[in-house]
Amino acid sequence: MIPGYHSVLIQSKRGKVNLFYRHGYYVGDTSMPEKPPVTSAAGLVEELHIDACSHPLAVLSLSLQAAPIATGTTGTLRDSVNVGSGSLAFAPTSDDGSHLQLDFGACNFDADGQPINFLSASTDQVRSPVEHADAEANGFHRIFEFALGKASL
Repeated sequence: MIPGYHSVLIQSKRGKVNLFYRHGYYVGDTSMPEKPPVTSAAGLVEELHIDACSHPLAVLSLSLQAAPIATGTTGTLRDSVNVGSGSLAFAPTSDDGSHLQLDFGACNFDADGQPINFLSASTDQVRSPVEHADAEANGFHRIFEFALGKASL
């Protein structure tokens, strides 16, 4: 697929038919870097902060679904996060595909659209060939918990 925004137009020859559909879609950068750039931990958190709390310069290629999980407390956020199965091909892994590390960043905004909290988490996993195949087929699921008092700007 060609990276970028693509428009879709669907028409019907039937009279009195209303069609509702998404008028376009985006394909992220599909090229694979030879080696991911090496970034310090502090540099990585700063990049995540910029991407989470402002508009990133490039649309990200990983498809994420996140759903809040009730914690029963006001100072803790818990989210169930799933990386879509087709997206894992864009995640850098070790040469044999067994080691996967993903760093997540999220930002909360007030009613005026100003960032109030930046939250970050990492997952680092060494997977067997069976686990790797399962993640490729079904996605990669994790639950993240954030203490708001420690994650504010």
